[in-house]
Amino acid sequence: MFSFRSAGLLSVFSLTGLLWGATAFADTTFDMTSCPSGQTCLTDPSPVTGNTLTFTSGGLSITGEAFSVQGGSIGSAPGADTFSAKLLGLYNGNGLGVGADAPPDHALDNSPRVVGSSTVYHNDFIVFQLPANQKVVSIALNSFTKSYANNATVFIGSNSAFTSLSSFSGTSLSTIEADFTQLTFGNTNTGAGQGGTNTDTLATPLGGQFLIIATALTEPSGCNATASINCDYFKVASVVTRSTVPEPSSLALLLAGVGFYAVKRRRNKIKPQAA
Repeated sequence: MFSFRSAGLLSVFSLTGLLWGATAFADTTFDMTSCPSGQTCLTDPSPVTGNTLTFTSGGLSITGEAFSVQGGSIGSAPGADTFSAKLLGLYNGNGLGVGADAPPDHALDNSPRVVGSSTVYHNDFIVFQLPANQKVVSIALNSFTKSYANNATVFIGSNSAFTSLSSFSGTSLSTIEADFTQLTFGNTNTGAGQGGTNTDTLATPLGGQFLIIATALTEPSGCNATASINCDYFKVASVVTRSTVPEPSSLALLLAGVGFYAVKRRRNKIKPQAA
């Protein structure tokens, strides 16, 4: 049977829901277009592989490492081909790129490579370790020129097999595809001249321990080893994350609102009845 007590509890829950809906969850932007203070940022050519860079904003940090997958047939995803650590390069004003074994070698690209007498599949990846209690909101990519595409493949998630960035070395792409949420963004620049920045916003923010940014897993039409003009070719300019924990001021407002209602209800309950 519905009672006044039930009505009171329902009111408390309704008030809590309204306040929670108005609660602010802070966004943090990690700018990756300039070298972080106190760190060494390398560009090609360099023999260094497996280096990491850490970007800090609002008391939070995100760390990245570069990898590539190479081998397999052209025009299809590499599947079981494994991650190999590469140079994570930072190019001031443009963002993060991957130092690969052959040109083009200072961005994320999927231009096929000529190895010996064979032309093989190639794809670059940057793996980021995300801060705790954060979800990815958006990613900004700087295309190299308007004559290149910047179709991005994004993976977000966790796997107990991956405890650090270095643990991705030697893993297969098929493992990532099986265990992580995969998203694709198709921004294509056409025409001549320097490309611009494209910001890809997730329809729903997604969380996990790792964020992986790569080019398209299959080469765009017209992309080949000798004329890479139609291949994906971009740098990572920034990543925006959102806290899954409300800001202290919003949480205090929520608790104060519920507490005020509880005190008021208690006072009404013990108010002496008129004679």
